[in-house]
Amino acid sequence: VLCLGGAPLPGGALLEALGGPIGAVAEALAEVGALTEAPNQCFINSYAPGQGIDAHFDGPKFHPEVAILSLEGPALLSFGLVDKRERPDLPTRISVLLQPRSLCVFRGDVYELYVHSVGHVLADVSPVDGSEVPRAPRRTSLTFRRLASVRLRSEDIVTEGQRRARAEQWKWWNSQLSEID
Repeated sequence: VLCLGGAPLPGGALLEALGGPIGAVAEALAEVGALTEAPNQCFINSYAPGQGIDAHFDGPKFHPEVAILSLEGPALLSFGLVDKRERPDLPTRISVLLQPRSLCVFRGDVYELYVHSVGHVLADVSPVDGSEVPRAPRRTSLTFRRLASVRLRSEDIVTEGQRRARAEQWKWWNSQLSEID
C-alpha cells in the first residue's frame, strides 16, 4: 500500500503534489471527463491471490467520486447497499469485474450509499456468465480521489512547525491503515 498526494486529517490535509506518471494520469482523468476535477490523491494497492480490500466507505473526507485504474490481474469489485430499508428501489449488491488496463469510476449514489470491497479469494466469479476468474500472481491498482479539505500544500510548507505537522500527518495516516505488510 502506498499513498501519494495527501492523507485526510481532521482540520484538512497537508497536500503533496502528484508528479511524474501518476500526476499525468491524474490530469488525464479530468481532461477526458472521467472525473470532474484532477484528483490530488493516489492510493496504490498491490496484493496477491487470497488478499483483498475489506468493505468500506471512502466517506466525506473525499469528494464523492473515485477512479480505479487496474494494472495487473483481474478482481471483482463488489458494492453492498448499506441501508436496504431506506432505499428499496436500489439493487442491494452490484459487482464489476475489473480487468487489467481497465478504468472504473463511481460517484453519486454508489459512492454515498454503498460500501465497496475486493474479496480475499483465490478466484472470483464473473457477474456476467458465472465463470471462474482466477486471480493473477499479483493485482495492482491505482485509486484516484480528491481530498475534500486541504489545509496546506507542500510547496507552501516553510516553517519548522509546518514540517512537524506534515510528519505527524503521515504518522497518523499510517496508524489508520489496517493492512500494512
